[in-house]
Amino acid sequence: MFKCSFCNEIIHGVLLLQQHFTKCKHEENMVKLVQIKKEEYNSSNNAKDYLELFEFLSIISWKNDNGTLQATEQPVLYIKIRRRAHTKPNCSIREQFKYVCFICHCALQSTKNIITHFGDKQVHLHQLESTLHKYNLVYRDMYPAPSPKMEHNTLECPKIEPPTDVSGNSRILVRQADNFEIKTSNDSKYECESNKSEESAPRFFMSPEVSADINVLIRNPQLENLSKLVPDEISINALDYYNQIYKKRFLEFEEIMFICKKEALEKIKLSIKVYAQVSGQNLNLYLCLLCNVQHACNVHEFFDHIRSTEHVRHLEMLKKHAGDEKFEQLQELMTYSTSTRTRCYACNMTLPTAMITTHMLSLLHKIKRVQLLVQMENMVEELKALWYSIQYFACVTCNFRYKRKIDFMEHLQRHTSIEYISDNSNFGFCITCATLWYDRKTPTMTYSIHRQKRTHQYLENTKDFAITPLPPTVQKLLKNIDETVAKLFKEAENVLNDPRPIQLKTELEHAFKTYNLPVEMCIFGSRITGLALPNSDIDLYLNFGDENTDLNVIKRRSKRIQNCLRTNSDNWEIELTLERSRTPLIKLRHRLIGLHCDLSFTNGLSVENSKLIKSFNTAYPPCQKLILFLKKWMSLSGLSGSKAITNYALTWLVIFYLQVQYRIPSVADLIKSHNESKIVSGWETGVGSTVPIHIPELPIDELLLGFFRYYGEFDYMHCIVCPLLGKVCYKESFTEQTSLPEAMTLYVSQMSSAKAEYFRIDSSMCVQDPFDLAHNLTKAVPTLMLKRFKQYCNESVTVLHYNITLSTSQKRASSSSKKAKKMRSGET
Repeated sequence: MFKCSFCNEIIHGVLLLQQHFTKCKHEENMVKLVQIKKEEYNSSNNAKDYLELFEFLSIISWKNDNGTLQATEQPVLYIKIRRRAHTKPNCSIREQFKYVCFICHCALQSTKNIITHFGDKQVHLHQLESTLHKYNLVYRDMYPAPSPKMEHNTLECPKIEPPTDVSGNSRILVRQADNFEIKTSNDSKYECESNKSEESAPRFFMSPEVSADINVLIRNPQLENLSKLVPDEISINALDYYNQIYKKRFLEFEEIMFICKKEALEKIKLSIKVYAQVSGQNLNLYLCLLCNVQHACNVHEFFDHIRSTEHVRHLEMLKKHAGDEKFEQLQELMTYSTSTRTRCYACNMTLPTAMITTHMLSLLHKIKRVQLLVQMENMVEELKALWYSIQYFACVTCNFRYKRKIDFMEHLQRHTSIEYISDNSNFGFCITCATLWYDRKTPTMTYSIHRQKRTHQYLENTKDFAITPLPPTVQKLLKNIDETVAKLFKEAENVLNDPRPIQLKTELEHAFKTYNLPVEMCIFGSRITGLALPNSDIDLYLNFGDENTDLNVIKRRSKRIQNCLRTNSDNWEIELTLERSRTPLIKLRHRLIGLHCDLSFTNGLSVENSKLIKSFNTAYPPCQKLILFLKKWMSLSGLSGSKAITNYALTWLVIFYLQVQYRIPSVADLIKSHNESKIVSGWETGVGSTVPIHIPELPIDELLLGFFRYYGEFDYMHCIVCPLLGKVCYKESFTEQTSLPEAMTLYVSQMSSAKAEYFRIDSSMCVQDPFDLAHNLTKAVPTLMLKRFKQYCNESVTVLHYNITLSTSQKRASSSSKKAKKMRSGET
């Protein structure tokens, strides 16, 4: 595995480096670094060379420290910046980057050269492979491999998404029949070398993914011919890869696949009867009285313990001796502390053994016992709702791993025919690893094997997939709602009156006019809707007079725009270009004004969306205030971003909540009442400029409490947030076009076109765009991110309810105090 220091991300092997280097996030992080280094350089008065080294790419290795496995990082590449203070060139610092290989000590000018270097330099590759085989013995000693019959590599780690073609084209290589996996070769020559040098070797281990990639590259060092390594492959566009219809039988099969088995539930319910809560160092812990084992109060450690061999054995003993006095006392959370004293964990007290029967029958003990049982049953409910806890999938029988649910379903359909799977007896799962698997033979035994895997043990320690409690900063935010809303609203109003966006638009219009580029410009996005903050980017749409989506046309227009901007490089700095994304755009910065800008130029749907959101905010100001506060809440909760819930998706979550709870107009009603069609990019956008809302302006804390309660209880497994209809739409209706409502006629007709785009109902969270009905605004939200959002909504309800109750009590107390003072002053 590699680690990119810029992005703090793990990259699984050489084959995925190119994909990572072309990511927007990596590009943006590079741009930020350039800016920092440029400012440092410009402020330097030193006449000497400006020289700095910093680490860029590392290999993640494993070090054996007296039997303890520790992760270490081995530098592979570092970056060297060399500039002269007296002769500052106009070109950006980024163009002066030199990537230096630690092994070969050669300078590489670009990320493309890095990939080529890994593929072409035989010395470099053989040294890496030699290092891998040299220290493999350390890993084998610490984690002996099971027998071949028991080995299930499928459950080792989640499957990586198929890599993009290393040529730089946004294509995905897929096998026609099944997934392509690179196998790690076992070379006896290197095994002999490792035996000879075991004592003198540093103790670390490289991941199998790196070994696999190195072996592939040594067999065929020309990376541009990597696609020839895999026969029977076909190339498809990345957007087409994800544009698949999720069949009705897949939705029906989810009802089987994601249900916790009856037998497992019975064991879980029996286990919670012997669980107590005890106090540890500054925290509460759960205590399993059956095994005398303590662990943290979370579902991950609870689940892992009750599935352990020790607990299962003790549970079987409990079932066999269910009538014994000792086990009856255990279920009442009572154990012998001495021969004459007994500890009651429900009541947190020690009493004489002779008083056990009397104590168990007391009302106080029964109440406390039930309270603890209810608390434990909440975790059982979380295990029942398995759909929200699974993010990865595996077929143990075929030894395949999947990150996408639809790929897993397609695999089961091809190899096992899901129509004939009537129950979930062949499915197993691990909450700790967020993985569900299918095993035709021994699903129960599979979990025992899975618990021994390195990935499971790592996640068991790190709790990477565990949902942490609501952050203290968010709890503090919920205590100061009115102050925060007032501050954010004032900032948003100031941004609306900021003259710089108009100035930037004028500068661009002048530049394009000088270059004879026939475009009209329109500002859209948060700076129009009243939802922007001072650091928000400016969104601009360039209208070429048509909505051509041909890739060649997009490239030509993008190049013309860039050429125009480069003629005035003193003012404009192009930071990033995206031509193959769903919405192609150019990210740039005006050097003098200091604002960042996103230029889009394919269609004007975003402009129409901004107008509609502005209309809602103008018609009902609490809507704007609620969105501004929730943007802050989402940011502090770690729920916002391109791979989470975007601000645009959040906006429609708020509007939909107001539609459902307070009956503000649906988008379909606005289109019908306006009665003037306006088709943009094939979708109906004729809604008019005003939204009739006739409800009183409710307090923000009341609206906020309702928002959290609504989305904390929302059924994401079956339902879609649909602002077009202003009510919930069911996923099942998108599997059969005839069942869709009349308002979605354009979507149905679009399905029969040559470039049909399906609404992604296979995503964990579904929020439909009100205009572009094929666009799921939250299709990139991972399942565990949705689980966190749902949990934080529920926890925020508790915090808000407590704060509101406390505030009401304080107001009443203050009012009573004032009345008492008046009465006393009157008597005087």
